[in-house]
Amino acid sequence: MEWQSGHKIKELRTDWGTEYMDEMAEYVKSLGIEHNVTVAYSPQSNGIAERNNRTLFEMVCPILDSSGASLELWSEALHTAYYIRNRLPSHSLNGRSPHEAWTGLKPTVSHICKFGSLVYCHIPKKSERKKLDDKALRTYLVGYQSNSIYRVYHPETKSI
Repeated sequence: MEWQSGHKIKELRTDWGTEYMDEMAEYVKSLGIEHNVTVAYSPQSNGIAERNNRTLFEMVCPILDSSGASLELWSEALHTAYYIRNRLPSHSLNGRSPHEAWTGLKPTVSHICKFGSLVYCHIPKKSERKKLDDKALRTYLVGYQSNSIYRVYHPETKSI
């Protein structure tokens, strides 16, 4: 974030999650960043983050339900919700989206499609495909890497 924004991180606030203690806490301290830990078992002290997490997870259920996708794809649905949420206008940012506030550019949304949409992925000739073999894999859209890169799920191999 420092390299992208040009601003130095001064403080990192975390809960008492074990992933934030020990090595990470030492690393953050070595960078000169103050590590502020909230009260244990008190999500109220992380109000904004907790509300954002709740909003995202409340998007995940309808995304999975409307697409008929398996619950094993919940993390892909969460990333998709996060991607979409960052491109929606926010009242707290005076109608700008988080993406626009960070980059200074209005986000494009024309590439966004329904989660779980059927997508055919081209199989290149260099992959030892024979003349009469399938030229595409039947996959399903499960997210976005960027405006031009989609994440797809291949149910036969259970891979992204």
